[in-house]
Amino acid sequence: MPQVTEDLVAEALTKMAPFKAPGTDGIAMGFLQAMGKPIVCALQNLTQACWDWQYVPDVFRIARIVPLRKLGRGKYWEVKNWRPISLLNTIGKVMEVVTARCLQDIAEKHGLLPNTQMGARRKHSTEIAIDMLLSQIRTTWASEGVATLLSMDMTGAYDHVIKDRLTHILREKGVPAGLTGWVHSFMSNRRATFMFDGQESELLNIAAGIPQGSPISPILFLFYNSELLDICNPRDIRVHGLGFVDDVNLIAWGKTTRGNCNNLERVHERCLEWAERHGAQFAPDKYELMHLTRSPRRFDLGQTLQLGEMVKRPVAEVRVLGLVLDPKLQWTAHTKHLIEKMATQKNALTRLAGSTWGIPMPQARQVYTMVIRPAISYAAHAWHQPDTDKGRGTTPTRKLQKIQNECLRVVTGGFKATPIKSLETLAHVPPLDLYLSSRVAICTKKAHDSGMDDLIRKKCSRIQSTLRGPRGCADKEKVGQ
Repeated sequence: MPQVTEDLVAEALTKMAPFKAPGTDGIAMGFLQAMGKPIVCALQNLTQACWDWQYVPDVFRIARIVPLRKLGRGKYWEVKNWRPISLLNTIGKVMEVVTARCLQDIAEKHGLLPNTQMGARRKHSTEIAIDMLLSQIRTTWASEGVATLLSMDMTGAYDHVIKDRLTHILREKGVPAGLTGWVHSFMSNRRATFMFDGQESELLNIAAGIPQGSPISPILFLFYNSELLDICNPRDIRVHGLGFVDDVNLIAWGKTTRGNCNNLERVHERCLEWAERHGAQFAPDKYELMHLTRSPRRFDLGQTLQLGEMVKRPVAEVRVLGLVLDPKLQWTAHTKHLIEKMATQKNALTRLAGSTWGIPMPQARQVYTMVIRPAISYAAHAWHQPDTDKGRGTTPTRKLQKIQNECLRVVTGGFKATPIKSLETLAHVPPLDLYLSSRVAICTKKAHDSGMDDLIRKKCSRIQSTLRGPRGCADKEKVGQ
């Protein structure tokens, strides 16, 4: 059984945001952080006692639920377009952070979670997930095949977690009894009030689920759907699955799109069996299907997917982990999406940095480098290629460079005729292609240092061996294999 240390509690306190909305206790995290070592010692003893007794105090199982509207969704009066966020008592959240860290350490040390499950884990970032997905697609193309992507959606993933099933999974994986019992108590007899438009309901009983907003919920869900990721990576079917917390994406490869769709249908049937055992629900109407190839005349790109009574037709754009994919991976759709998004952010920057009333240049530069530029450079390793013959980067890079130029004119207050190099020098901001190249190098180094590049190579090697055969000969695929 692991032990709670002062360093672990102090680290948890330090990393938490000081001014997030508190729960029913009304205690701000910044207040606890200001108390110093006395509160650290008290929280250490409290957390250790709760682990030893396998018990979570009732006051820490009461939440205040606040609905937040999902951006870019449909009409506001539809319940599905709102996300319920649980505001939890601050002291209890510290305990949850410490417990989550312990579960993460145990999972990574003993390999309790699938390597294809990304998110809420160290060395398993969105960048790694995107790199793995794109590497498999490009390997399929290099082996003269076609890739088919199915982006799946789960309805209320956290809300459908069953307490007894989760604790059974933790026991089966060998998680210490103290932590398993703590999780069972954490999910038992939960209650919450519901706040909306300044009004708060009476206490309501929560029959199932883990609170969305709790620091421990992501790692608990990774344990809960670990079997699903194993199902999505079968050895007998040409399909690889990639998860990011509650998002699951299936990539099938082969010589025909019909064969890919057949394989996806077989894996999806197994996923439905898992969902029935675990009380989960998929939303096929939100699925997205796409055939990916740079030789569209060679393959039937109109092949559909039969999921029960629903027929899914391929689409021209799919959003995966914040990246907008197109069938040829030319990044036209992603660039268009970024330009539209940056227009709003550039207007906000213009209002903040007015020449006569706005914030000073150092603060304006900080807004650009810490808010706007990270949004521009997200997943740059996927679409940016340094040192091309056509100038600074690929077409997306050149188009996005114009956005940086416009932002730097706002930051520095420069005239339209001011040379771009002068603006970059004055603002201490490098050209966008150089910055993106550095991001690509950092991502590559992270993949190497974490060992995830080996996993990516193994996934790609399987695709090569099945499509080209052991002697490099083209594989004559049978439909459905």
